[in-house]
Amino acid sequence: MLLLLVVILVVLGTSMFFGEWLFGSIGWGVLHGSLFFVGLALTAVMVAVAFNPIRLFLWFLLAFVIGILASLIFGFDILNQAYAAIGNALLPGVDAANRPLVTGMLLVGVIALMIGLVLFFRMGGAGTFRESPGKGIVVLLLTVLVSFLYGAVIGASTSITFAWRPAFGLGLSIAYLLWIVFLIGDLFRTGIDDEALKERFYPHRTIDTTKETLEWLQKRMPRENES
Repeated sequence: MLLLLVVILVVLGTSMFFGEWLFGSIGWGVLHGSLFFVGLALTAVMVAVAFNPIRLFLWFLLAFVIGILASLIFGFDILNQAYAAIGNALLPGVDAANRPLVTGMLLVGVIALMIGLVLFFRMGGAGTFRESPGKGIVVLLLTVLVSFLYGAVIGASTSITFAWRPAFGLGLSIAYLLWIVFLIGDLFRTGIDDEALKERFYPHRTIDTTKETLEWLQKRMPRENES
């Protein structure tokens, strides 16, 4: 237990130290440490139920490559400049200072809305309309509202201009979140291989040793006289 506490202290302490030193706030360290433990716990469980560790490590690498790219995008204000350019072309009447914010909210909100509608109909939304039109309309309206608001929040968040330290802090957070999402997606997509799990935990060696022991005892135990 003490060694376990030492490991936890080292991980959280290191995360908070780097959060303050590299990213400018100890809050980044708390967030990164928490996400790291969640991802590590999922990885340990999936390895225990016979998932391929190499594939899980590749998910980790992919998430961190995307996180580094996100850090560069935020650090160079690429999204802010893109929103500003689109806003200059489509929303000239909006104040220039607020144009990237408004454009980002509308653009990403509409994209999220389209994704939400596609997911709604792919997950049986048409069947809901057939079974109960009233319920289908309510679910559809909620899907539209939640999707657009979710996209608008992302658009507003990505329209901000970032200094390099918080840009890398946000990129690392995205990497940890994507790592968790990739692991959960792999778990639901692949499922648990019952045969591989049984083979992993089936006590072959113990059973074989027991059989050999029984055979050895049967050969050496005295047999009763036959009548």
